[in-house]
Parts: sequence; C-alpha cells; structure tokens
Amino acid sequence: MLTYAGASFRYETDTAHDEQAAVADVHLHVPPSAFLLLTGGSGSGKSTLMRMGNGLIPHFHPGEFHGTVRVGNADTRDLPVRDLAAKVGFVFQHQEAQLFNATVERELAFGPRNQGLARAAIAARVQWAAERTGVVHLLARSTQHLSGGEAARVAIACVLTMRPPILMLDEPSAALDPVAVASLWDLLRELNGDGTSVVIAEHRVEPAWEHPGTVAVMRDGRLVFGGQLTDALRVPLETRDLALPTVTRLFVAAGLPERPTNVAEAAAIIRSQCLRLQGCRDNLPGPGELLMRADGLTYARDRRVVLDGVTVRLHRGESVALVGANGAGKTTLLRLLAGLIPPLRGHVVGADNQPFLRSRLGLLLQNADHALFCPTVRQEVAYSARQLARYDPDWLHELHVRFALEALLHRPPLSLSDGEKRRVALAAMLGHRPDVVLLDEPTAGQDVLRRDALGATLTTLRRSGVAVLLATHDLAFAAEHCPRWLVLAGGAILADGPPAAILDDAATLARAHLLPTAIARLAATLGVPYPGEGAIFMGSTPISGSRE
Repeated sequence: MLTYAGASFRYETDTAHDEQAAVADVHLHVPPSAFLLLTGGSGSGKSTLMRMGNGLIPHFHPGEFHGTVRVGNADTRDLPVRDLAAKVGFVFQHQEAQLFNATVERELAFGPRNQGLARAAIAARVQWAAERTGVVHLLARSTQHLSGGEAARVAIACVLTMRPPILMLDEPSAALDPVAVASLWDLLRELNGDGTSVVIAEHRVEPAWEHPGTVAVMRDGRLVFGGQLTDALRVPLETRDLALPTVTRLFVAAGLPERPTNVAEAAAIIRSQCLRLQGCRDNLPGPGELLMRADGLTYARDRRVVLDGVTVRLHRGESVALVGANGAGKTTLLRLLAGLIPPLRGHVVGADNQPFLRSRLGLLLQNADHALFCPTVRQEVAYSARQLARYDPDWLHELHVRFALEALLHRPPLSLSDGEKRRVALAAMLGHRPDVVLLDEPTAGQDVLRRDALGATLTTLRRSGVAVLLATHDLAFAAEHCPRWLVLAGGAILADGPPAAILDDAATLARAHLLPTAIARLAATLGVPYPGEGAIFMGSTPISGSRE
C-alpha cells in the first residue's frame, strides 16, 4: 500500500553546509493493515521519511529527491497533496500547526466537509472522532486556547474524521498525559484491527512493547533495522537507536540474559530467580534558601478558571516536577511564574518580597519554534549570555557538548528537526546561568541519549544551586530526577510531595490522569516498596542511561 524504493531526500537549506541527505536510499514496504513503529535517534530522518509518504516532500519542501514513494499504484510526485491527503492521513509533530478554524468542532468538520459529505454524515464523523480521542468537551472551545496535549488530541481527531486507509503520526504522544497516551495506543490498535494501516514515529515507545509488532529503525537518514520488534532485542547495534522497555533495561544493567518486555514477564523472572529490587540514593544536598514564591495565583480564560489560588515555593538546589492531565494548567502556571501573562489575582516574588527579576529566570517553551530567532545555533546559544553580560565561553562550550550541538553550530536553528530545536532552545535558555529554570515538556521529542543528557544537566543545575520547575508527562524521568512533585488538577495543587508517595496514591493518580511508572507497577506486582526509577537488582548497577 505504501512503498519506498531507493527513496532519498536532501533539503535545499542543507546543501550549502551538509553533504549527508536527511533520508538516504530507504527501501520500505508498508502493506495493507500494517502497524509500523518508526523509531531512531533525534534527527535520524523519521519526520522526513513520513513527509515523503504523504507528498509534502517533494511538493511542499524543496530539495533534492531521488527514488520513488508510491501510495497504492500512484507515485507521490504525480499526485497533488490534496489528493494524497484522502489516502494518507498525517498528524504533524507540532499538532497546533494543523489547527486554523475558529472552534474545535469546525476544525473536525473541515476535512469531511471538503470531501463533499452530507451534513448528517459530517456530524456523525465529528462525534465519532471526538469520542474516540476524548475531545467532546472541547468541541465549543477556540482552537487558539488549547493546551499542547489538547491540541494534539484535536489534530488526531481531525485526521480520523476523513477515515484515511493509511494513518501516519509524527510523535503524537509527545504532549499527552499518561492516560491519554494509553488511550491513543488503544485507539490506534483498534483502527488497525479495522483495516487502517498505521505508521507511528515515536520516542515514547513503551506502549509498543505491550503488543509488539513491526519496527523500522532509522539512523543518520538510513534504515538500519526492519523487522519484528522483539527481534531487535537480539541485535545490539540496532537497539542503540531503539528505546528499550524500562524492565528490559533493568535486566541489561544487571548483566542478565533475560529480556522481558513487560511487567508481568519481568516479575515472573524475578520471582523464579529470587532477585531483589534495590533503590539508589542520588546523594545530592537538600533544598536550600527560598528563591521564588508565588501566592494565590488565579487565572481565567474564555470565562473559564484555569488556575484558582495556586501557591508555589521554589528553593535553591531543588528540582520539582509539575505533573497533571492535559489542560490542567501546567503551561499557564509556568507562564505566570515567568511573567509572560498577568494573573487575575496573586503575585510572584523573590525571597526579598520584591518582584522576581526576569534576568534571573530561564523559561523553555513547549514549542521551541517560538524561542528561536538567531541566524545560527552558535549565536542562539550565546544570545541571552551576551545580552545580560554573562558571556562565559567555557560554559557555552559545555552546553554545546552536553546537548550534542557541535555539528549544528553553523545551522539555522529553524532548519533543524524538532528534537534538535528543543536541545538548542534549552541550551540557549541556560546560557546566562539563571537562578530559576522553568521547563515545559523538555523530554518531548528526545531520544534516550538526549533524555539522559538532560537528566545529567538537571543534576548539574541542582549542585550549583539552581531551582528547577519541570512540567512533564514523562513520569519516569520526573521520578528519577525530581525528589518533589506538584500535582495539578482542577485548577489547584492536588498534592505536593515525593514521587513515591504520589505513585502509591491511586485516588490522586486517577484525579490527575496519571499512571504508575513501569518500575512502580513492577514493585506493586512483587509486593515490595517502590524503589525509585534508579532501581537495580541487589549487587548490580543503576539502570539510568544503561544501553544494550
């Protein structure tokens, strides 16, 4: 149904500096009713390969195209994108870029209306897609006032209303809360069972291992592995670009030969071999003096109260995770703390009760495109440091290395992949050494190596006395690197405490649309206390950063 034959593409903007094509000589066949996981490191060519599948390349993105991509019997170069859209539904990495109608309901109706369907059929499809993606309560909402996760679900619903035989999704779960991620994968499996071919590019691949299927692994623009997902476990070279399940990494780190891919399998092996889980302490100093205080923050939008009397304390040298469902107000709270929007009531001050200086603060936006504006990556990373007279070439070089930017320094930031853009934006935000760092979904779009590098950066920041507030849906990352969690639900702080206590509180998890991590579920299955995400078997080494 979808066939790549010697497909290669080099972006026009890349030719002046880079010899390597974004995609090089890919041969890949996606048969009818297939379910294909497309994975690989950040910048490996996944998004480019998918854009070749729906005709955006070469019709929209200029560059050097070789080989063929066929949808059915048609060459994508011979059909306009509008015709291909009926055959290949596409969900972009930045889902909000797909939304342009006034309301969510009109957005969902746009596709079937352009297909010429009758009004009753359009209404039926809108209701069906809204129910499947959990956005019924958003139908009357403005598309301009959605959270990142809400925009992601709406974008997926819009594509579903057109009932395409092939569905391609580029990092669809990056901005979704844990419950929404589980629902998305259930929906994709259901659609696939009904005959829809699904191609999904993802870094958050843990759900894929629950029902292993076919995988294609990209590296440096080339297809380096194609086959059954479970077979990839036995090919060490290729699995370096494939995120292994948490329980698998637990056994890899211990040097054990078994490769369980889910909690039930892991628990059975642990019991049979009388293994014992053990936690690891981070040995970092506890929180220091108060740096930022927010009291009674209240904010409303479209006559809807988003936050109601929220109070936050951030101390020197602490890392705090802000977790909750899509639309809970996490991004709004970060923007209030950063002074980007004014509260209806409440205030944000420093330890001296004076307004907190923006020069002491760094904010990573959810959409990195909104933060990048310099001609080159090198200039972008150095911009805030130069503007605030805090230029330190050694620190900037450390940021280049830590976030793997050395090969990208000459590139325009907006020409990079989404994951690369986020790394640039994070490095640029840290360039002037802020005292308080606010991060909005920093692990979104990041592969295992970059996720581990971010974790190491958080440790460095904590040791140097920086306060970090991290809004995230990646609960495993939050539990490993944030000793304190703030759970946001219903416009208020529902819980404030250590991750172990929150992960053990079923009522709080349910209200906040959170799910226990794999290690937490493993501990519960074994009937032992949650050891933390840095769990090891007695006498082995931590799983953090372990590779096949």
